[in-house]
Amino acid sequence: MENDDLTEQQLQHQTEMLTRRLPIARAALEKIAKGQWAPEILKIARDALNTLETLNALDALKVFYRKMSAQEYEHSVAERKTAIASTALETIANAETDPGVRKLARETLEEFSVLSDGEKFKGFFLGVQQDEPILTTPLNGSAGKPAWGRCGYGTRMPLLVVSPFAKRNHVDHTLTDQTSVLRFIEDNWSLGRIGGGSTDAIAGRLNGLFDFDDSASARKLILDPATGTVINKDSE
Repeated sequence: MENDDLTEQQLQHQTEMLTRRLPIARAALEKIAKGQWAPEILKIARDALNTLETLNALDALKVFYRKMSAQEYEHSVAERKTAIASTALETIANAETDPGVRKLARETLEEFSVLSDGEKFKGFFLGVQQDEPILTTPLNGSAGKPAWGRCGYGTRMPLLVVSPFAKRNHVDHTLTDQTSVLRFIEDNWSLGRIGGGSTDAIAGRLNGLFDFDDSASARKLILDPATGTVINKDSE
Protein backbone atom coordinates (compact mmCIF):
# COMPACT_ATOMS: atom_id res chain seq x y z
CA MET A 1 0.00 0.00 0.00
CA GLU A 2 1.41 3.38 -1.00
CA ASN A 3 1.54 6.23 1.51
CA ASP A 4 -1.02 8.16 -0.56
CA ASP A 5 -3.55 5.39 0.13
CA LEU A 6 -3.03 5.47 3.89
CA THR A 7 -5.12 7.52 6.29
CA GLU A 8 -3.24 9.69 8.78
CA GLN A 9 -4.12 7.22 11.55
CA GLN A 10 -2.84 4.23 9.55
CA LEU A 11 0.34 6.10 8.67
CA GLN A 12 0.90 6.95 12.32
CA HIS A 13 0.32 3.32 13.35
CA GLN A 14 2.80 2.02 10.79
CA THR A 15 5.34 4.64 11.87
CA GLU A 16 4.97 3.56 15.51
CA MET A 17 5.46 -0.11 14.59
CA LEU A 18 8.57 0.68 12.57
CA THR A 19 9.92 2.92 15.31
CA ARG A 20 9.53 0.12 17.85
CA ARG A 21 11.68 -2.12 15.70
CA LEU A 22 14.53 0.36 15.23
CA PRO A 23 16.01 0.27 18.77
CA ILE A 24 16.02 -3.53 18.63
CA ALA A 25 17.85 -3.51 15.30
CA ARG A 26 20.29 -0.83 16.41
CA ALA A 27 21.12 -2.69 19.64
CA ALA A 28 21.79 -5.92 17.72
CA LEU A 29 23.95 -4.18 15.11
CA GLU A 30 25.92 -2.32 17.79
CA LYS A 31 26.54 -5.59 19.63
CA ILE A 32 27.73 -7.22 16.43
CA ALA A 33 29.91 -4.21 15.49
CA LYS A 34 31.74 -4.47 18.83
CA GLY A 35 32.16 -8.24 18.72
CA GLN A 36 35.04 -10.47 17.71
CA TRP A 37 33.61 -11.54 14.38
CA ALA A 38 34.92 -11.88 10.86
CA PRO A 39 35.91 -8.54 9.22
CA GLU A 40 33.13 -8.75 6.62
CA ILE A 41 30.51 -9.15 9.36
CA LEU A 42 31.88 -6.17 11.28
CA LYS A 43 31.82 -4.09 8.09
CA ILE A 44 28.17 -4.93 7.37
CA ALA A 45 27.10 -3.94 10.88
CA ARG A 46 29.19 -0.74 11.00
CA ASP A 47 28.13 0.40 7.53
CA ALA A 48 24.47 -0.08 8.47
CA LEU A 49 24.90 1.92 11.68
CA ASN A 50 26.62 4.74 9.79
CA THR A 51 23.82 4.86 7.25
CA LEU A 52 21.20 5.02 10.00
CA GLU A 53 22.93 8.09 11.42
CA THR A 54 23.09 10.00 8.11
CA LEU A 55 19.81 9.06 6.49
CA ASN A 56 17.63 12.01 7.44
CA ALA A 57 19.13 14.79 5.34
CA LEU A 58 17.31 14.20 2.02
CA ASP A 59 13.89 13.72 3.59
CA ALA A 60 14.44 16.78 5.78
CA LEU A 61 14.87 18.84 2.60
CA LYS A 62 11.60 17.45 1.25
CA VAL A 63 9.81 18.63 4.39
CA PHE A 64 11.46 22.05 4.06
CA TYR A 65 10.20 22.37 0.47
CA ARG A 66 6.80 20.96 1.52
CA LYS A 67 7.07 17.92 -0.70
CA MET A 68 5.82 15.77 2.18
CA SER A 69 4.08 16.29 5.51
CA ALA A 70 5.82 15.86 8.85
CA GLN A 71 3.92 12.59 9.38
CA GLU A 72 5.01 11.30 5.96
CA TYR A 73 8.56 12.33 6.77
CA GLU A 74 8.59 10.36 10.04
CA HIS A 75 7.15 7.33 8.28
CA SER A 76 9.62 7.56 5.39
CA VAL A 77 12.64 7.77 7.71
CA ALA A 78 11.42 4.95 9.95
CA GLU A 79 10.60 2.75 6.96
CA ARG A 80 13.97 3.26 5.27
CA LYS A 81 15.95 2.84 8.48
CA THR A 82 14.12 -0.38 9.30
CA ALA A 83 14.76 -1.68 5.77
CA ILE A 84 18.49 -0.92 6.04
CA ALA A 85 18.78 -2.61 9.43
CA SER A 86 16.73 -5.61 8.33
CA THR A 87 18.81 -6.08 5.18
CA ALA A 88 22.04 -5.97 7.20
CA LEU A 89 20.72 -8.47 9.73
CA GLU A 90 19.42 -10.80 7.01
CA THR A 91 22.83 -10.72 5.30
CA ILE A 92 24.55 -11.60 8.57
CA ALA A 93 21.97 -14.28 9.41
CA ASN A 94 22.65 -16.04 6.09
CA ALA A 95 26.42 -15.58 6.04
CA GLU A 96 28.84 -18.49 6.32
CA THR A 97 30.38 -17.27 9.54
CA ASP A 98 30.31 -17.82 13.31
CA PRO A 99 27.03 -19.50 14.42
CA GLY A 100 26.81 -17.11 17.38
CA VAL A 101 26.45 -13.97 15.28
CA ARG A 102 24.05 -15.72 12.89
CA LYS A 103 21.90 -16.71 15.88
CA LEU A 104 21.82 -13.13 17.18
CA ALA A 105 20.77 -11.78 13.78
CA ARG A 106 18.05 -14.42 13.32
CA GLU A 107 16.61 -13.88 16.81
CA THR A 108 16.40 -10.14 16.13
CA LEU A 109 14.60 -10.74 12.83
CA GLU A 110 12.18 -13.10 14.58
CA GLU A 111 11.46 -10.39 17.14
CA PHE A 112 10.73 -8.03 14.24
CA SER A 113 8.23 -10.52 12.90
CA VAL A 114 6.38 -10.76 16.21
CA LEU A 115 6.11 -6.96 16.37
CA SER A 116 4.90 -6.41 12.82
CA ASP A 117 3.22 -9.52 11.40
CA GLY A 118 -0.41 -9.01 12.27
CA GLU A 119 -1.46 -12.15 10.35
CA LYS A 120 0.11 -14.29 13.08
CA PHE A 121 -2.44 -12.92 15.52
CA LYS A 122 -5.40 -12.58 13.18
CA GLY A 123 -8.59 -13.45 15.03
CA PHE A 124 -7.02 -13.15 18.49
CA PHE A 125 -7.93 -9.51 19.05
CA LEU A 126 -11.16 -7.57 19.18
CA GLY A 127 -11.05 -4.11 17.66
CA VAL A 128 -13.05 -1.49 19.55
CA GLN A 129 -13.81 1.98 18.26
CA GLN A 130 -12.97 4.74 20.72
CA ASP A 131 -15.42 7.60 20.50
CA GLU A 132 -16.75 10.56 22.42
CA PRO A 133 -18.44 9.95 25.79
CA ILE A 134 -22.24 9.69 25.78
CA LEU A 135 -23.61 12.51 27.91
CA THR A 136 -26.40 11.45 30.29
CA THR A 137 -28.12 12.90 33.34
CA PRO A 138 -27.04 11.10 36.54
CA LEU A 139 -29.79 9.55 38.67
CA ASN A 140 -30.68 11.26 41.92
CA GLY A 141 -29.36 9.66 45.09
CA SER A 142 -31.00 9.41 48.48
CA ALA A 143 -30.56 13.15 49.08
CA GLY A 144 -32.57 13.99 45.98
CA LYS A 145 -29.49 15.20 44.08
CA PRO A 146 -27.26 13.40 41.52
CA ALA A 147 -25.28 10.70 43.29
CA TRP A 148 -21.65 11.64 43.94
CA GLY A 149 -19.21 10.58 41.20
CA ARG A 150 -21.86 9.32 38.78
CA CYS A 151 -21.41 11.45 35.69
CA GLY A 152 -22.82 9.27 32.94
CA TYR A 153 -21.15 7.03 30.39
CA GLY A 154 -17.50 7.22 29.38
CA THR A 155 -15.86 5.98 26.18
CA ARG A 156 -17.04 2.75 24.60
CA MET A 157 -15.63 -0.53 25.99
CA PRO A 158 -16.21 -4.14 24.92
CA LEU A 159 -18.38 -6.53 26.91
CA LEU A 160 -17.43 -10.15 26.30
CA VAL A 161 -19.76 -12.86 27.60
CA VAL A 162 -18.31 -16.31 28.26
CA SER A 163 -21.04 -18.84 28.99
CA PRO A 164 -22.33 -22.19 27.69
CA PHE A 165 -25.56 -20.30 26.96
CA ALA A 166 -23.97 -17.36 25.14
CA LYS A 167 -25.14 -16.89 21.56
CA ARG A 168 -22.51 -18.08 19.12
CA ASN A 169 -20.98 -15.81 16.48
CA HIS A 170 -23.19 -13.01 17.73
CA VAL A 171 -22.63 -9.30 18.38
CA ASP A 172 -25.27 -7.50 20.42
CA HIS A 173 -25.59 -3.73 20.03
CA THR A 174 -27.48 -2.99 23.23
CA LEU A 175 -26.00 -0.11 25.23
CA THR A 176 -24.75 -1.61 28.48
CA ASP A 177 -22.55 -0.61 31.39
CA GLN A 178 -21.04 -2.25 34.48
CA THR A 179 -24.38 -2.30 36.28
CA SER A 180 -25.90 -4.30 33.41
CA VAL A 181 -24.24 -7.34 35.01
CA LEU A 182 -25.78 -6.37 38.34
CA ARG A 183 -29.20 -5.94 36.70
CA PHE A 184 -28.90 -9.39 35.10
CA ILE A 185 -28.30 -10.94 38.55
CA GLU A 186 -31.13 -8.92 40.10
CA ASP A 187 -33.59 -9.98 37.40
CA ASN A 188 -32.51 -13.62 37.44
CA TRP A 189 -33.07 -14.00 41.18
CA SER A 190 -35.85 -11.38 41.59
CA LEU A 191 -33.74 -9.29 43.97
CA GLY A 192 -35.01 -5.85 43.03
CA ARG A 193 -32.95 -2.71 42.40
CA ILE A 194 -30.37 -1.21 44.73
CA GLY A 195 -31.77 2.31 44.56
CA GLY A 196 -30.00 5.37 45.89
CA GLY A 197 -29.06 6.56 42.39
CA SER A 198 -27.52 3.27 41.25
CA THR A 199 -27.65 2.98 37.47
CA ASP A 200 -28.80 -0.65 37.55
CA ALA A 201 -32.27 0.92 37.34
CA ILE A 202 -31.63 2.12 33.78
CA ALA A 203 -28.85 -0.24 32.64
CA GLY A 204 -29.24 -2.09 29.36
CA ARG A 205 -30.16 -5.76 29.64
CA LEU A 206 -27.80 -8.61 28.78
CA ASN A 207 -30.61 -10.96 27.72
CA GLY A 208 -29.84 -10.50 24.03
CA LEU A 209 -26.43 -12.12 24.52
CA PHE A 210 -27.85 -15.44 25.72
CA ASP A 211 -29.95 -18.27 24.32
CA PHE A 212 -31.50 -20.14 27.26
CA ASP A 213 -34.02 -21.97 25.02
CA ASP A 214 -31.37 -24.05 23.25
CA SER A 215 -32.32 -27.24 25.09
CA ALA A 216 -31.28 -29.43 22.16
CA SER A 217 -27.65 -29.03 23.16
CA ALA A 218 -26.69 -29.26 26.84
CA ARG A 219 -23.20 -28.07 25.85
CA LYS A 220 -21.48 -30.07 28.55
CA LEU A 221 -17.74 -29.89 28.56
CA ILE A 222 -15.92 -32.27 30.91
CA LEU A 223 -12.21 -31.77 31.49
CA ASP A 224 -9.66 -34.10 32.96
CA PRO A 225 -8.99 -32.63 36.44
CA ALA A 226 -5.30 -33.52 36.22
CA THR A 227 -4.42 -32.40 32.69
CA GLY A 228 -7.24 -30.06 31.71
CA THR A 229 -7.79 -31.89 28.41
CA VAL A 230 -11.32 -32.47 27.07
CA ILE A 231 -12.51 -35.99 27.88
CA ASN A 232 -16.14 -35.60 26.95
CA LYS A 233 -17.89 -33.02 24.79
CA ASP A 234 -21.48 -33.05 23.62
CA SER A 235 -21.99 -32.63 19.90
CA GLU A 236 -22.82 -29.13 18.89
